[in-house]
Amino acid sequence: MDAAAPDTHSDLARLRALTRDVHLSLLAMEQLAHTAAHDLRTPLNTLSGLLQLFDTKFADDLPEAGREYLNYMGKAVQQMEELTTRFQDDARRAGADVPRQPVDLHAALLDLRSNVKTARLSVIGTPFFVTAQPDLLAMLLRGLVDDASRADQPPGPVTLQLILHRQDGLRQLTLRDQRRTFDQSAIPRALHARDTGGLATCARICRHHGWELSSAPGADGGTDHTVSFGR
Repeated sequence: MDAAAPDTHSDLARLRALTRDVHLSLLAMEQLAHTAAHDLRTPLNTLSGLLQLFDTKFADDLPEAGREYLNYMGKAVQQMEELTTRFQDDARRAGADVPRQPVDLHAALLDLRSNVKTARLSVIGTPFFVTAQPDLLAMLLRGLVDDASRADQPPGPVTLQLILHRQDGLRQLTLRDQRRTFDQSAIPRALHARDTGGLATCARICRHHGWELSSAPGADGGTDHTVSFGR
């Protein structure tokens, strides 16, 4: 029985790693669909507007074949818009199929603190639950800490505060990084970057759950990253 235990632990570790990979793949697919839909809608809207303008100004002067071609182009634009929307909806539904459950955020932060070796974490505030996909929530929390622990930050021990609180009725988690100077342009860009890793992945996980990730100057200097979970 004891001899089988290491294999069991190894299998569980591989299963957890595989589950995280699946979640990340679904998240990446959802982000790709969102980006593709956004990028395609701009030229599609332009083309649709030009076709309507052309129809209004010149359709009466076109021969029958010309009006038929104009009708074909309008239908093609409409079909492309429908396909783009369907692509985005399918990707969103695939991510939604992964079950969500109530998670004790305070307990999740304490678990994170016991496993992080690159920073000293203090967890303060009033505990509350959030409804989340547990693996993605764990990746979000670890991603925030890892971003604050990067080697290009100022030298010295990394001490971070993880604060559970409410603001205007919203349940929030704030990571307070007093070493990192808030950059008015770089940090917001990182939140909305299309690449993977760092704050970009954290922001995607938040959008996937309907949460909001924002950054602002800290009360005592440094930078605050805040996740708003809703009421």
